[in-house]
Amino acid sequence: MIERQQPLHIAVEHDKDSGAYVAHCLTLDLMESGNTPERAWQNLKGVIKAHVEYCYRHDKQGLERSAAQEHWN
Repeated sequence: MIERQQPLHIAVEHDKDSGAYVAHCLTLDLMESGNTPERAWQNLKGVIKAHVEYCYRHDKQGLERSAAQEHWN
């Protein structure tokens, strides 16, 4: 079985309204937050890992989605 590799594009931004940092995996359209950029990134890594593992155990369709173009811009 040949598997393709795909880079993960991540953006971390400060949400001024809540004061939290939001990490967004644009490639898979997954988001997590934290009180520091590092915590948001650590939280997002856990979500990405769980999502990929779930997709590989099931139908893999969740690996084909990505964030809307407005988020990439």
